[in-house]
Amino acid sequence: MRKGPPQRRLPSQSTGCSLRIRTALITEPGAQANSLRSPLGSGRWQNRIMKIRKATDSDTAAIIAVDHAAAHDENRRRHIREWVSGDSTIVAEVDDAVVGYATLEYTFFSQGFISMLIVAEASRRKGVGTALVSQLEQVCKAEKMFTSTNQSNEPMQALMHRMSYEPSGVVHNLDDGDPELFYFKKLKGNR
Repeated sequence: MRKGPPQRRLPSQSTGCSLRIRTALITEPGAQANSLRSPLGSGRWQNRIMKIRKATDSDTAAIIAVDHAAAHDENRRRHIREWVSGDSTIVAEVDDAVVGYATLEYTFFSQGFISMLIVAEASRRKGVGTALVSQLEQVCKAEKMFTSTNQSNEPMQALMHRMSYEPSGVVHNLDDGDPELFYFKKLKGNR
């Protein structure tokens, strides 16, 4: 029997059923990947590459298809078109299909604010949201990053906790009976 502290098992050494997905950060359409990471994925995601890049006008229909609210909300579709044309939106792609998007704005007291983060239902819990938020943190020009979510959105709250965002306040009455929870993170090194 071995003595001493137990060894920690790295994700790449896992004996479980988690599989690797490689994430390539691509800043411009058609550009070569300039960063590779290996978040854990599962199931059918084995050996697939997720690309994070700026959204282009040609992505608008795919973004609308991913965003379930846009299917029945013309106002949301208008916002998506504005975000994409305003150069404030990034997309995550797997096998050349958009599986998520996020929008970064500076309209919240001149701080970075993730105004939208959507991941296709079939692509959730595979690192897509984490990759999108991480990229926005890298490109944010402000010292602080904020975002918000409904109290009912427990997966987003869990993501914010995992990514070291702190609760920053609550706004009632935006959605009846579902308060908006605000989160914040002080960013380092890229201001």
